[in-house]
Amino acid sequence: MARDVFPELIGNERLKSTLSADFAAGRSAHAYIIEGSAGSGRHTAALQICASVLCESRENEKMPLPCGICPSCRKILGGISVDVLTVSNDDKASISVSAVREIKETLYITPNDGDKKFYIIENAHLMTVQAQNALLLSLEEPPPYVMFFLLTEDASALLETIRSRAPVIRMEKFTPDFIEEYLTNRFGSAQRDWIVTAAHLSGGALGRASELYENGSDEMEAYRTAEKLTEVLLTGRRSD
Repeated sequence: MARDVFPELIGNERLKSTLSADFAAGRSAHAYIIEGSAGSGRHTAALQICASVLCESRENEKMPLPCGICPSCRKILGGISVDVLTVSNDDKASISVSAVREIKETLYITPNDGDKKFYIIENAHLMTVQAQNALLLSLEEPPPYVMFFLLTEDASALLETIRSRAPVIRMEKFTPDFIEEYLTNRFGSAQRDWIVTAAHLSGGALGRASELYENGSDEMEAYRTAEKLTEVLLTGRRSD
């Protein structure tokens, strides 16, 4: 039986296969660009990789990778590891060079718990050119205990010099039928029309679909209003 890799990440079998083979051969990169739309599982993928690198059962082929139960996995997957540092734009339009300077200030501080520490840069496509250039040297020659994850909606928005120093991992897009089944299994089938609408609005991202189903009532109603208007325009009388 094949080992269960990244059990918290649904689908993305090609990604799992590629990375598990790299890890088994000791070829993990010091930086990865993870591309996908909002809600596609980029952050989950980054955390699963972090946990896998430090999982205390990583040599045990009978255990999932990451196992999710060792102290290291629990800290990382629970969002309480001091060795996983997240950088984001918060409510700002971009990530400025000052955010990269803050990374550099902590770069050479050794990990607290394991032999690696991780920087997750969310919405990396919002980094200014100056911020990307400032990050470049750290990506080229990071300390041996550092790994970077650049999460982005569009890898082409990053400078070529950035892309050349980190392999691009692309998150899988799911079909509306797959998302409908996922939402039905998760939330039940009572609101079937709501599930169908969320699946079609999600852009193929499971997390986005769940967010729409639970909290996207304004967007969902706007979509359904547009749908009704389109139907009237195509089939209705002029007075309608």
